[in-house]
Amino acid sequence: MTGFGVAEAGGPGGSFRVELRSVNHRHLKLGVRLPEVLSALAPRVEERLRARLRRGSVQLTVRPLGEVPGAGVRLDADLLRRLHGELSAVAAELGVEPPGLGEVARLEGVVRTEEVVPELDALWPLLESALGAALDELDAMRRREGEGIAADLLEVASLMEREVDAVEERLPAARAEQAARLRERVAGLLEQAPDSLRDAPELAREVALLADRADVSEEVQRLRSHLDQLREVLEADAGPAGRKIEFLAQELLREANTLGSKSQDLVLRERSLALKLLVERVREQAANLE
Repeated sequence: MTGFGVAEAGGPGGSFRVELRSVNHRHLKLGVRLPEVLSALAPRVEERLRARLRRGSVQLTVRPLGEVPGAGVRLDADLLRRLHGELSAVAAELGVEPPGLGEVARLEGVVRTEEVVPELDALWPLLESALGAALDELDAMRRREGEGIAADLLEVASLMEREVDAVEERLPAARAEQAARLRERVAGLLEQAPDSLRDAPELAREVALLADRADVSEEVQRLRSHLDQLREVLEADAGPAGRKIEFLAQELLREANTLGSKSQDLVLRERSLALKLLVERVREQAANLE
């Protein structure tokens, strides 16, 4: 699901701006960008993200506002005094001007750059606060999008139910036409068959088996059951539903395919194709849900 969240938090230890961006993804894929001095907090950040999110490609960027403890400069005053005194003494012996403090300070070791390790335990509450606020904003945007998708899927479910109604309405006529074709076919075969085969029980069993294979009543009932479950998931406010809807879409597609493969009736095959196109819409939208 797509969404965006941003928040800022600050205190004595520093100030931060947290930005979260999310786009559709089948699984949860995290990208975390932290300032170098906060890189040790990455595991904690990912833990918070995984606790709140289930799906999506999520990019987190943390930017410091102002200075965050990092590199520091240290002057070795004792070394500066000693070197300046020794160099001044040599300059006096040679009858030349003594070096200035700036020149001495440029000598190796007088001024050193040292890494100042920030107090991460003190900075974490600030970062966690901004992260939580950004997640709330992201979640609100994703929820609004999810509500729109759920409304669209409920409409699709209604369209699918109309197709199932049309299938059920057509079934009696389709069965009658199938039986008539079967009787005509069997009658033609019996005219050419030896007398010994005309009353064979095997023939009766084969005819009954063919009729049973063409019956799609069970597929119709399963389609209705899956549609009822789809509505229950869409209308419930029970957290992430994307994977449940994907599973139901898979089952709906299975029944629609079986309906088409078992039916010899042109109308039923057209209804099967229409169902499969609607199921594809469900699958596409389910990928946008957490």
